[in-house]
Amino acid sequence: MSLIRFRSNNFYPVFRNVESVFDRFFSDDSWFGDRSESSFVPALNMAADGDAYVISAELPGVKSEDIALNLEDGVLTLSGEKQSTQEDENKRYYKMEQRWGKFSRKIRLPSDVDPDSIKASFENGILEIRIQKAESAKPKQIEIESR
Repeated sequence: MSLIRFRSNNFYPVFRNVESVFDRFFSDDSWFGDRSESSFVPALNMAADGDAYVISAELPGVKSEDIALNLEDGVLTLSGEKQSTQEDENKRYYKMEQRWGKFSRKIRLPSDVDPDSIKASFENGILEIRIQKAESAKPKQIEIESR
């Protein structure tokens, strides 16, 4: 086996500079000008819990009266609006990471759900939606007859 001497790539400094330009572009809000409204997209968790499906959505700073939940053709739509927390429109913000605005998330439900069993609760900024599986989808114990 022979060892090969490492030769540095002369282009590396160029790529490193390009990389830093992209980093600045995507991290510096001043590139986008003065934004009066940002988009807010709630994070979702979806799980199966025994004989039900559970969907939880993080909605910090959203009031329950600003949330709508609709079911149509097997698609559950979570929509609403998170109000801006800006108290004074004349303030000059140097960094703004809070998001607000209208939001909508669509979730196609499995075919084995009971649409009449959907229940939603909202507490501490977390919306929890529980959807029971249909009776036909639940496992059944079959009795075996002996002869």
